[in-house]
Amino acid sequence: MPTFEYEAVNAAGKQQKGTIEASSRDDAQGQLKGQGYFPTSVEELKVKGRAAKQAKANKEGKSPKAAKKKGRGFSLSIGKVNTKTMTTFTRQLSTLQDAGLPLLRSLQILEQQQRPGKLKNILNDVCEDVESGSALSDAMAKHPKGFDRLYSKMVAAGEVGGVLDIILQRLADFMEKGERLKRRIKGALIYPVVVISIAVLIVTGIMYFVIPKFQEIFNDF
Repeated sequence: MPTFEYEAVNAAGKQQKGTIEASSRDDAQGQLKGQGYFPTSVEELKVKGRAAKQAKANKEGKSPKAAKKKGRGFSLSIGKVNTKTMTTFTRQLSTLQDAGLPLLRSLQILEQQQRPGKLKNILNDVCEDVESGSALSDAMAKHPKGFDRLYSKMVAAGEVGGVLDIILQRLADFMEKGERLKRRIKGALIYPVVVISIAVLIVTGIMYFVIPKFQEIFNDF
């Protein structure tokens, strides 16, 4: 039976990590919820990869955590946060809000889970603003590279209506659908782009190689 590595929050709001055996990812999440945990991340554990990592760490005389931290240095992020990362964050925040955790605590938990990068820096600023008394939507609006205008306005509507968890869930669904649509459009454009590229190459070949030959033939007459 597959083993899954999870990160979850208990009823007291404390973060828990561990492994659990389950037939699928959904089954693992169900078991965790049955135990009173609110999962924020559930990933299948690859035994071979983990064993190799453990052996390498032991060989170098370092713990697995030290080996993991080695590759995490200063990270310079340019541009917007990618959609997949934002979708995962939004869905996790929705889960924590649905579980009844305080907003600030939920943000702090998710900020701690992020790898060094743009989203982690943004969430750090958002946590500080919320802790100082700002509304979540106002704090997010200060970071358009992470939370666009639509995102901030939807969060504001959720705060006013008291349905922030539902709004966040819908935002995550919307972003997933948008990403799928982008992939379909890109896939649909591949064929015409390839055909046009081949046509351009053929025309270029005719212009530079075939036509000069005909010109030489006609000049001989």
